[in-house]
Formats: sequence, structure tokens, C-alpha cells
Amino acid sequence: MIKLGPAGLLSYCATFRLGLSSGPYLVVFLPTLRCNARCRACDIWKHGKVGHELTFAEIKALFDQMTDLRVVKITGGEPFLRSDLSEILNYFLNERNLMVQVTSNGLLTDKIVRSVRELASPRLHICISLDGVGKFVNDLRGIPGYYETVLDTLKGLVHIREARRFFLAVNQTIFYRHVSQGAELRSVLAGLGVENIHYTVEHNLFCSGVGEAEKKNYWRSVPREDFLRVKEVVDRLVISDGVRDIAYKYYFRGLENRVLRGLRKPDFKCTALSSYFRLYPAGEVLACSVITKPVTNLRGADFREVWVSPAMERARETVKRCEGCWFGCEVVPNATVSGDIIKGVFYR
Repeated sequence: MIKLGPAGLLSYCATFRLGLSSGPYLVVFLPTLRCNARCRACDIWKHGKVGHELTFAEIKALFDQMTDLRVVKITGGEPFLRSDLSEILNYFLNERNLMVQVTSNGLLTDKIVRSVRELASPRLHICISLDGVGKFVNDLRGIPGYYETVLDTLKGLVHIREARRFFLAVNQTIFYRHVSQGAELRSVLAGLGVENIHYTVEHNLFCSGVGEAEKKNYWRSVPREDFLRVKEVVDRLVISDGVRDIAYKYYFRGLENRVLRGLRKPDFKCTALSSYFRLYPAGEVLACSVITKPVTNLRGADFREVWVSPAMERARETVKRCEGCWFGCEVVPNATVSGDIIKGVFYR
């Protein structure tokens, strides 16, 4: 998760509340769906095609039109499979002065470390996905030696972190049947010098969206004992770290209320297609990670015209009718921009 200081947090919130923005402040950009992992819980690697991806020239021409943009979150697929990713990152960081978060599986050790060393920006946030240790992770990711390779990547990044001034974190999903992996991985990362860990819970159970009525009460189907076990582990593991701590207290309070009490509190005003959207490799626009039907395509388009087009307005009406979700990757940016995240200050 991108770390926002108090000034940045207040600025984004005020801009949204006052209706001063004429475009998105955040874009979640998937430059490729290609992936070199074979995760059991994900089949995105089956859909990646090189020929359909936006070129660097197309990416630059498109993002040049987004004058209100402040943050780009790059995910995939595995972003470092793009041969021009360093060029893309340099554009976002140094030509546009944006905050950039890159989420990677960490398998391309040499390329990742070399790229980060060359970019050397405090606005660059590198998040490596790692859900546990040893054989558990190798089996989960479908790659023999996955765990060992990712540790090598983390060691390389830690080695250059101070000199290159970037932010480094690990993203870990806590699984109900494998909660001990939280403490085990925390111990390993502490030994490497990685202090920042972003926790989430098996979040496929916590989504609901328009036309998906069968999902809207999924959080109530989670066994109470399983959730309490996960909550106990996460409560022990979460690191106090300014705004990030507020965000995670907000997120986990929402999970707790939904699973244990059937309450949709806290809740936020969704800002999908208002303050942010998801951009897929070939230029497709999606509202979020829950409403997955493409709205339009931005390849070669005039962004300002598309942003206020009838197609976008119809999609915004769909967002308004959505019954909501509790994905960490959707909760935090929405709650931040809407200002609802301030409630996290009062949660224990």
C-alpha cells in the first residue's frame, strides 16, 4: 500500500469532497497479464498476450492526458516481464513526479534489483508478494524454489535500499488453515531487515457486486472460529506505522464486523470511476476488481472526452448500485479519498 503523509491524505480527501478534480488521482495499471508463477488461487497467467499490450508510446500518450493523477499502482500479471518496465517507471517517477507502487512476485531477481537500483526514487514503492515460508509457498505458487528465489530478491533489495531511498514491503495473505505462516514469515523477514508487511485475509470471500447476489453475504459464511484465529494472529503482527496503521485498523475492523456481527460498518462512499479506475494491458477500463466488465477502451483515445462520455456515466451509475465489497485493495483507496478512513484513528 502506498504510504501517504498527513498532508497528502488531507489534500486527496479535500479535492474529492469539494469536487475539484476533473480526473482520477489514482490508476491501478496492469501493463501485462503475463506471469511466471502458477499460483493455485489465480489463473491470470493463462490470459497474457504480448501483442495486445499497450506500447510505451501509447502508455505515455494516454497518461500525459491525466493531469490530476498523483498515484499509479502497477500490478499484473508480473510487471517485470515487460521488457520496457524500467522505461515506463522512469516516465511515471521522473517525468510525471508520481507516487508509484509496483507489486511483484519477486521471481526475476536480477532484473528487479537492477531496475530499482537504476531508478533510485523515494517515490517508488516495491511490494513483493510472499504468503509464508518454505514448501507451503512453493506449493501455493506452483513453482519449485519460489520461496528461496524471492528471499534472494529481498536480500538484494535490502542491500540497495538505503542508498537508493525506495520503500520496500512484503504483501502477505493470511490463510485460514495456515495462520502460523504469519509469525513464521515475520521472523524470517525481520532477519533480512524487512520491517514493512502488508497483511490481508483470504479476500475472495469478502466481495459482492452488481449481479452477484450469491456473493453478498459471503463474509457471513466464514466460520467464526477461523476468523477469530486469523484476527488474533494479525492483531499480534500488525506494525504501528502512521497512516498505514490507521488504514489497516480500518480494514480489519470492517472484516470483524462483517464476519462476526453481520454489520456493514465501517462503510465508505465508493470512488471507482471518479477518483480511480483499473487499466488493463490492452487499454480496457474497469471500474474496480469486483465489477469486472470492461467499460470502454482508452487505446488511442482522447482521455478527457472518454472520462465524461455516456459510457462512463452509465458505468458510474452501476457503481452507485453496487452492494459493496471489502477487498483490502479497494477498501483503503476508497476510504482514504472519501475521508472515512479517519475512523481508523479510534479503532483498537
